[in-house]
Amino acid sequence: MSATKEARGFLYSLVIVGTLVIIASLYSTVWANPSQGVNAGGTVPTVPTLPTLPNLPGVSALASCLVSPSTANVVTNQSHQFSYVGNNLNGEPISGLTVTWSATTGGSISSGGLFTAGNTPGTVTVTGSGTQTGDQTCQDAASITVVVDAVATAQAAAVAAAYASAASAQAAATAAPPVTVPVPTGGAVGTFAPGSVSTLAAPDDMVTVTIPSEAPPGSFFLVYEPQTEVSAPAPPPAGFAFGATHFEINVLDLTGVSASDTTFLQPITISVKYTDADLQAADGNPSRLVIHKYDSVFQAWMPLPTTFDTMTQTVHAQVSQLSFFALMGQAQPPTPTPAPTATLLPGVATPTPTAGPPTATLLPPTPGDVAPGSGLLMGLLIAAFILIAAGSYYLRQSKQS
Repeated sequence: MSATKEARGFLYSLVIVGTLVIIASLYSTVWANPSQGVNAGGTVPTVPTLPTLPNLPGVSALASCLVSPSTANVVTNQSHQFSYVGNNLNGEPISGLTVTWSATTGGSISSGGLFTAGNTPGTVTVTGSGTQTGDQTCQDAASITVVVDAVATAQAAAVAAAYASAASAQAAATAAPPVTVPVPTGGAVGTFAPGSVSTLAAPDDMVTVTIPSEAPPGSFFLVYEPQTEVSAPAPPPAGFAFGATHFEINVLDLTGVSASDTTFLQPITISVKYTDADLQAADGNPSRLVIHKYDSVFQAWMPLPTTFDTMTQTVHAQVSQLSFFALMGQAQPPTPTPAPTATLLPGVATPTPTAGPPTATLLPPTPGDVAPGSGLLMGLLIAAFILIAAGSYYLRQSKQS
């Protein structure tokens, strides 16, 4: 009986050892060095970073050179400045360039890159060639086409003629008996002409008109007259309310005749000092004050781009024609009412939640990076089966004896 127990114990030991051998061989094949991943939509490969090319000597043919700017419109008998830029292989500017300039017939260019257009409109080619001694040499020639603009030349001539006409009219007005323009009650009268900056201020300094030197198309009178809300040509547009400032600015020629269709060559600036009544129309916010000009053609108020200065309590706008003006305030928009939150009642099913982002999925372990050879695996399996068979045979012989 003791021999049978001993044989049975030996058999069990062989079975356990064989099973451990099989498990060890499978573990080394499938789960050696496992890696646990999360499926988050795929893996983006990493792009390798390329090294920066060094500055190599003797490669001047790859350096870049250019004339800047590449194109330009130059009025007849006017000048334009050109520059020459060279870069090495890394895109870094090359310093110390020696530039040689040349131009075709129709214009001339100095050694400093100053091009002077000729008298005849046409196309002129300017060429610059830059060189530098040393490892980095920029020898590529670049050309530029300069258009001598006939239209621009004609515009320049027209401006010159306008100035000459204005000067002639001013001289004639000086020689003729002076025209007296009546000053409106609480208003002001001034004059403006090309070549000088003109400023007209209201007696109370609440409104100021500034005309640049190049804006006047000729010599004229400027008349400022304060107005009231009652005299406004139309009610304020939707969303706006009148402030306390209303005024009208008119243009008269040197004979005192109205020239309301006068258009300035450049925008002029109108500055208005705002009061507490103006701020009240804008809910106390000066950024919501807007100067409006009445357009008699469309018979409507036109809002002007308005800037404000809280230090001087002044708003500014620019116009090219004059008319009736009013300072208006834009009310603050109403505060939106928050939407009520839904309350679930007893017996009411809970609403289905909206689909959120996809849930990450765990991936199974990946095979090991190092696995035993097929010969070793087969040898371990054969050894395990031999051990089990030997144990069974030994147990059978023990029972028979």
